[in-house]
This record gives sequence, C-alpha cells and structure tokens, in this order.
Amino acid sequence: MALPKRRHSRARGRKRRSHDALTKPQATACPSCGEPKLPHRMCSHCGTYNGREIVAEEKQEKEKKERGKTSRKSPLGKSRLGWKR
Repeated sequence: MALPKRRHSRARGRKRRSHDALTKPQATACPSCGEPKLPHRMCSHCGTYNGREIVAEEKQEKEKKERGKTSRKSPLGKSRLGWKR
C-alpha cells in the first residue's frame, strides 16, 4: 500500500477541506398554506404539490384497491392455490 513521502501541512489539508462544508437546505413557503417546505417536494403540512392535493388522491387510490381485493380462500377451507398448509 502506498504511503506519503512527506507530511502535508495543516494549511494544505485545510485548503483541500474548504469545499467540504455542508449547505443549509433552502426552504420556500408553500403557496397554499405558507408553511416552509423543501423545493420539488410535497408540503408535509397540507399535502399539496404543484397546486394539486396529493395526500387526498393517495387515500382515494388506496380505497379503490381495498374495494377491489377479494379473499384468496374458498368457503370449503381450501385456498384457491391448493390445500391449506
């Protein structure tokens, strides 16, 4: 494994690390409720994104899926895929 031939000075290491600083996320105000939110993300307070209410649409889709589900068991005690295990 390679080893450095000479020790790097503090200034040289700190210059290298000068670009490693983290930036604070830029929060903007939600246009519908005014709460701070991250850009290109749904508002966690009111559930809207790009002028549409996303949370309510997801609830409606879940309800539709639940209504369409059927039981996998037959009334005789056998599953449709074979005998009960």
